[in-house]
Amino acid sequence: MYSKIPTISFFTVLLSLFLNNSRVMAEHMVSFYHDKKGEIRRYLPSEFAQIYQERSPEAQWAINEKLTTAHSNYEMTFQVKDPETGKYDKIVSVDSNGLVIPFPEGHFSQLVDSSGPLLRSLRDLLQKIYSLPPSEWTPKKLNLSHVPLKAFEEIIAIIKGNIYYEEKYTDSSLKDYPFLPVVGFDAAISDPETIDPVFFEYNSGTPSGITNNIQLLEELKKIDPEIFQSLLPYIKNDSTFKTLREIIERNAFAWTNYKNGISVIIGPGEFNAAHPDVASISLFTGMPLVQKEDLYLGIDGFVHLNTGKESFDPIVTGIYSRSDESFILQSIEEGIPAKDPGHKEINEELSERLNLKLKPGVLYDYEYDEEGDIIDVGRDSEGNPRLMKVYGSFGKNPLDPKIELNLLKLIKEKRIYLSCLGGRTVDDKKIFDLAAHYLAPNFRRNEKLNKYASPPLAIEEDLLKNEVRDLKSLL
Repeated sequence: MYSKIPTISFFTVLLSLFLNNSRVMAEHMVSFYHDKKGEIRRYLPSEFAQIYQERSPEAQWAINEKLTTAHSNYEMTFQVKDPETGKYDKIVSVDSNGLVIPFPEGHFSQLVDSSGPLLRSLRDLLQKIYSLPPSEWTPKKLNLSHVPLKAFEEIIAIIKGNIYYEEKYTDSSLKDYPFLPVVGFDAAISDPETIDPVFFEYNSGTPSGITNNIQLLEELKKIDPEIFQSLLPYIKNDSTFKTLREIIERNAFAWTNYKNGISVIIGPGEFNAAHPDVASISLFTGMPLVQKEDLYLGIDGFVHLNTGKESFDPIVTGIYSRSDESFILQSIEEGIPAKDPGHKEINEELSERLNLKLKPGVLYDYEYDEEGDIIDVGRDSEGNPRLMKVYGSFGKNPLDPKIELNLLKLIKEKRIYLSCLGGRTVDDKKIFDLAAHYLAPNFRRNEKLNKYASPPLAIEEDLLKNEVRDLKSLL
């Protein structure tokens, strides 16, 4: 029923140039702007090509530096682990390269299309994973009978070992759930003449940076107006935000079968570095940016947006969430924890020191010393570690505060659609590799593809062999 529900992918097309000196820069410029005969590539605008031919490497380097600073000022940065302190408090700016690489539209279309079979195969896998208990994860029931045994076992091991896999999400109704409506890919164009992109990874959890394209173009317009004006006639109107809203609304309708609902956005909060991106998406899509407290369960069994006038509160059937699924679905009462990979090592150290059995990545009710370091975990009356209660909770019904909103229950009852559900379960480079080789080919439609989206490094040679195997013991 849901085979035609759309899945979209946003690409960050990266040109990785390792600029050790001006000579390296010049060589790379030639390779992307000139063909093997040294002539200007046929599809490059003449004005654009002339500017780069006459521009010195030093001048381009100065532009790159200005772009890096500009984007850093707009929080195009990452917070990483500081090797000296061991804390995730080191801010790293993203180097911006102002070398614009135009290439034929058909190449880009095929770049996007190559992700289709992969995404459909991952959606099918998640539908099986979250509609069946782990005890029933056999090759036949997971639609993986064609996959080599070692590859199948590796897929299962990765999913079970993923801190984000949550068995409590499992419900038979999810066999039709439209998982993965939005996935972000990082890819590089290796040759502008042929369609042979290199995919580095995908983000199927809460992909960010959709508004970066606007920011990139705006800064290019200010810092390098000469190049911007030469490209302006060739830049198509951006329908990204219109498409994003359509995708969320169509998937929400497909899941709930309710036509008159609206879709909203829930972000990670105003103190999160992604907040400007999320707020901009709300502005450009027209989907309201709300907090969990703004949503409540109506007496009709649907989620409503609290507008301050109960009679006007619209029904919400879709949530585009940039808040992590474990945070938005966290429930201490049901034992569903919030999770964070940064707490794997922390929990391991605490478990050993305090003689506790803390699960990897699960967030607990930590106790801190004066310097902000975790020193202990709160316990309940029976001595068991307490789960952390995340910031923010769903609102109360204004007419009957006793009515509480259980989002996971409503998802299973097909009353509401959550975009990020299950996404992080398959957000793994090895899953990317295995799915591209063994799952995606079975989900190809009419795409005219040279290749499927896949990471650059091949999986082990023995997994690529077309060995004959006996699955009787697993079926």
